[in-house]
Amino acid sequence: MANDLAHQINNPLQGLTNTLFLAQQGGAASARYIEQATEELAEVTELVRRLLCLNRDAVTAESDENAA
Repeated sequence: MANDLAHQINNPLQGLTNTLFLAQQGGAASARYIEQATEELAEVTELVRRLLCLNRDAVTAESDENAA
């Protein structure tokens, strides 16, 4: 599971790194590269948000079990 999550996070991070590099080169496509980087950052943000929710849900479930 950790390996899968690492790949899910790493792929958009690599894309983000590449598109920011291309945007730094300037040119007419720079605005499109910035837009693409923003989308990839949103993807990573969503993955991390889901991971945080999983942890919170697990802690809540464990607390509920201990209370019962």
